[in-house]
Amino acid sequence: MRSICNTIGWRRSLLLEAELTVEAELIRPYDDLIAALKSLHDAGMVIAVVTDTYLPGDFVRSLLDRFLSCDFVLLCSSITGETKRSGSAFWNLQSTFQGRRILHFGDNARADVANARRNGVAALQVCWTRQHRLSAAEIRRYVGSISATRLITPWDGITAPGVKVSLIDEVAWRWSFVLADFVLSLRRYARTIAATDIWFMSRATETLFASIGDAPNLFADFRCQYVVASRACIYPQIAESDPILFEKWMGRKPSEQDVRDGELARIYYRGLVAPEASRILMVDNGWKGRLQLLLDQAMPSGVELFGYYFGLAPDAERVTVAKSETFVEWREYVLNEALVEALSGFEGPCALGFKRTELRIEPAFQDSPDDRSPAQYCSRLRAYLSELLSGHVASGKGGPSPDTKTRVLAVQRMSLYPDLDQMAAFKAWSIATAIDGSDAANMVSGGRASAIDKLVGRGVCGNVWPAAAIWTLTKRQRVGRLIQHAIRWRLVAKRLMSDFSRWCARRFGKAASGMAWAGSRIVRSR
Repeated sequence: MRSICNTIGWRRSLLLEAELTVEAELIRPYDDLIAALKSLHDAGMVIAVVTDTYLPGDFVRSLLDRFLSCDFVLLCSSITGETKRSGSAFWNLQSTFQGRRILHFGDNARADVANARRNGVAALQVCWTRQHRLSAAEIRRYVGSISATRLITPWDGITAPGVKVSLIDEVAWRWSFVLADFVLSLRRYARTIAATDIWFMSRATETLFASIGDAPNLFADFRCQYVVASRACIYPQIAESDPILFEKWMGRKPSEQDVRDGELARIYYRGLVAPEASRILMVDNGWKGRLQLLLDQAMPSGVELFGYYFGLAPDAERVTVAKSETFVEWREYVLNEALVEALSGFEGPCALGFKRTELRIEPAFQDSPDDRSPAQYCSRLRAYLSELLSGHVASGKGGPSPDTKTRVLAVQRMSLYPDLDQMAAFKAWSIATAIDGSDAANMVSGGRASAIDKLVGRGVCGNVWPAAAIWTLTKRQRVGRLIQHAIRWRLVAKRLMSDFSRWCARRFGKAASGMAWAGSRIVRSR
């Protein structure tokens, strides 16, 4: 028994030492709190730090010495034995500063405010900027859902009152939680199918792949590479084998050059396959799933190709659907295709095909300044996402369980309920012109859509993000929200009618399906 107790005591000391090491690395103060304490000290007030903790007092003091540049008195419950949650800490505070006026402030309504007042100490509840942003229901759910252990925010380091962060930074921060969830779910699926290699397809995964590189151990079990791909690169593969399908997808008949380009594409992609590869998982935004279908034809024998996508449309290729998984189920009232593509964050040029050089076959690119995300957005998105992913590497967590409701709500909020601030941020995105070939000035202008088209949320030429374009009609928050709700429920009705039409076709045949289809057209026209 004595031996067992000695062993437990030895291990306990090692565990405590390890915990203190991690705490020292991860704990960071609220910057505006540090600024407030310094201002109060400079005004001649005595600063007393009262804390409930089991951590050693010397350790707590060492942390405070790192962050506070002013003198302070530490009343730590692990030393005094008096806690705020019991109220005794406030009697100890009054005893320590007898005859002095005391104001206690903290962020916990019960321990810092109610208990203080109940025990004779004036108190105020405060909420620091970082806390306020993290307390938003959407972000709070996501922090718990992905088991985040480390994160940074756009408000870190801002201490002056009234200073606003960049709207682009705030959009990047919010989307980083969605992409962190996407990455962790991707890793889970890769393990489920026993993938040997993961191909991150350009350009949708450009920033995501860079962030994974900042946390390399996260995908240490797989060979990962960034693969240049586009419709222009891959579609020529069927120019000779299936010219009818090529014409259907490309809108023109294949030429001899298309046939040559298709052969270059096959050689190029086959050359990327490692000799040990047996199952390759490609990662992309998704939508139709055609790239996976065609890339599979370029694979050597014995190599299977799977896909992981943000979403797949209802009419996606059946072969792709059977060998893939999606992050969210495709619903027009949940995600907006143009928005998801823009938020993926890419600065690189678009690949137009391949060319043969003296040494090898290389991708050919066309660079367009209007066909990319803002550099500031890509940079900040990578920083926020890298920190979230690095936290998972440091904690050794295997990844959270899927929380479909949280991710759907987060994507839906960005897609269908953008506010005026988000609209202002997205004016920096001009890639709407590349998404649908329109002359839209940016993602939120609505292009050439009429006021009626914008009001009902029709995705006509240029109106690639209808829920945001409504802000060109009104600047009144309540009116805008009502229009967005109406757009959402129109899309819900459209989806229900489409599902009903397919059900009628299966149950009663084409005639009944035609009647249901006519009903769905009425819903769409309205």
